[in-house]
Amino acid sequence: MPEQPPTTPLDLSVIDGVAMISGEIDLSSAHLVATWLKSPPVDPLHLDLRGVTFMDTLGLRTLVNARRINPTMRIVDSSTTVAKLLQITGLNEYFGASDLA
Repeated sequence: MPEQPPTTPLDLSVIDGVAMISGEIDLSSAHLVATWLKSPPVDPLHLDLRGVTFMDTLGLRTLVNARRINPTMRIVDSSTTVAKLLQITGLNEYFGASDLA
């Protein structure tokens, strides 16, 4: 089955050496995020997820898999939505994001 284009807007960019993700990371877009993070756009890989408005478990799994490939990956900032998900799942320290709100 061919991959479907994301149904929600997603922006992947690098600003001042920080990888920025904005939009929704879900079933329709997680494969794009995974591909982008597989060949890190910056080194070290620091992610700013302030623009992420929604992330489901597939999005979370995508980040966990990316961190396994790149153990220095860190989430340096995030939206309240992402921070709450990381806190609930206990993954905030795994991503170096223990001080996120």
